[in-house]
Amino acid sequence: MSTITTFLQKDRVRCDCLFQAADDAVRRQLWRKAGPAIDRFASALNRHLAMEEDVLFTALAQYTGEAGKPIAVLLREHRQLRQLAIRARSAVRRRNAREFTDVAAGLQCAMEDHCMKEEGVVLAMADHFLRPAARFLVEAMQSLSQKARLDRIVPGTARAA
Repeated sequence: MSTITTFLQKDRVRCDCLFQAADDAVRRQLWRKAGPAIDRFASALNRHLAMEEDVLFTALAQYTGEAGKPIAVLLREHRQLRQLAIRARSAVRRRNAREFTDVAAGLQCAMEDHCMKEEGVVLAMADHFLRPAARFLVEAMQSLSQKARLDRIVPGTARAA
């Protein structure tokens, strides 16, 4: 079983690929592809953030009081990432390539900055302090991710994107 960091990094790469697909579709003005592509990215981003918030951050907060401040910073950044994803979806819905490009640049910057902070502090803490429970936590995140995918099939049960 992989470490917590490895698991989340792989999922992050998947999110990045989905974002790139949406960005490519917008740049080529393939709006019928851009809409579903940005929706897939937003859903993947929400699943990723939910795995961190509902499983990882909760476990870290229960294990060590030292994680409180870094987690609070990351939670604020999660709200920002969600808002930027909403704005990107809105720009695609309105077929506004210029606005999408502006929002996408901000979203990419915010995601890169967020990942550096997360990997440098919180994931390092998780891999150190939560090592004995890593397999259980990764399984819990996989389960949450799987449930979120299934929730998309049943209207009204998915997390807000």
